[in-house]
Amino acid sequence: MASTEEKLLTLLLSAEHLKEAAKEQQKAVADSLAVARETLKGYREISDSVAQQVRDEVRQEVQKMDIAGLIGERISADF
Repeated sequence: MASTEEKLLTLLLSAEHLKEAAKEQQKAVADSLAVARETLKGYREISDSVAQQVRDEVRQEVQKMDIAGLIGERISADF
């Protein structure tokens, strides 16, 4: 049967091992969060770019419709 000293030493070594494992897991989680933040930043940039492109295209189409409306009014007025 193990002596009290051996049991305490084993317990201390186990505690140190758990402490190191917890540090490694904490670092892994922090690294994962950093990657997730960068990924979300990239998605946000893409989303903003797409939204701007859609706004530009809608603005262009509205301008075309306005011009077509003016041309239509002009043609109607000429007849």
